[in-house]
Amino acid sequence: MNQGGDFLSTKFRSLIILCLLAPVLSLVIIVNPGELSAQSRVFIESADRAEGVIINNQNVRKLLGNVRLETGEMTMLADSAYQFINRNRIEAFNIQIETDDEIIWADTLFYNTLTDFSQFRGRVIIESETNTVFSEMVDVSAPLDITVFRSPVRFEDGSGALLADSGVFYQEADSAVFRGNVQLSDTTQYLEADSLFMNRPKDLYELHSRVFADDYAENVRFAGNYLFADSSGYRLLTGNDAWLMEVSESETDTTHLLAKKIELQETDTTSLMDAYQQVRIWSTKFSAVADTANYSDGDELFILNGSPIVWQRNIQLTGPYIEATLSDGDIRFLRSYPRPIAVQEDTATGRLNQMTGDTLNAYFESGELDSLVVYDNSE
Repeated sequence: MNQGGDFLSTKFRSLIILCLLAPVLSLVIIVNPGELSAQSRVFIESADRAEGVIINNQNVRKLLGNVRLETGEMTMLADSAYQFINRNRIEAFNIQIETDDEIIWADTLFYNTLTDFSQFRGRVIIESETNTVFSEMVDVSAPLDITVFRSPVRFEDGSGALLADSGVFYQEADSAVFRGNVQLSDTTQYLEADSLFMNRPKDLYELHSRVFADDYAENVRFAGNYLFADSSGYRLLTGNDAWLMEVSESETDTTHLLAKKIELQETDTTSLMDAYQQVRIWSTKFSAVADTANYSDGDELFILNGSPIVWQRNIQLTGPYIEATLSDGDIRFLRSYPRPIAVQEDTATGRLNQMTGDTLNAYFESGELDSLVVYDNSE
């Protein structure tokens, strides 16, 4: 439980997606298909020797030793390059490509001069001033502005890294899809999922299947099957047991929230949380179950509906509707109606005292019950 009573309000604000993806967003855009592809006119600047041969009944011009090719956008160095005259195809080996923005290394480049389609194979490294990309199979379609990572890919910059089994980057839409063992990490946070979809202009992000995150700075963890986040401050976490855990600043208390669906809406001044279906809340100071839980950090108010039950030390409160107001993580006030039932264990005798009525108010001081008031038709 957060010592300041700000329960759940920081859970998504600092760790969910926007902070975790900040390094990744700058990494993805370095793969610029327009710069990786050759132009319609490729100039042979130099080579140790050139010869014409027939390979599989194809006329091939072989450039061997210290090959240097240039276009208006890039310079390519290679150990050798084969130009297939009748197939609009160039194959180059042990290459280095330099543009204004990055340097690209690969064991092999297959390039179609007619379709502007490039295939980088082997140890592919793309390095810019701030980022580095590693993979073994990268395809670039200049006309479609699409870059495809067909093998495991790793993005790195000075603050973090992204890893995935494969990925696709759509240059014009400024969007990306990463699939398979997606991992994002920096010095303060870690996140993983089976797949990641993102659109930078809309600040829209989706993570699918086996989502897990750990925020070291805020002492928060969460897990679920699906996570959605957008620029409005809206966050959605779902799963059979979507789970949020927060450790207090003093590290003396831990709060767990589980539900089928958890929604959070952040604004500049407040945070609203709604949890639905099989809601369970547990901490060392209180616990509860309900069908629905709503929380506002401005009022530090929990509203529980759907046959909720709240346990606080030796008190159990059951009712159709329960309000719980918190203060520094402790329950300060409980209200329930209509016809709630409160059960309190007598610490001296161990017997159970039971009370009911139309409305019940319970007041607490420092987590201890101070007074209990039952209104109308009390028993």
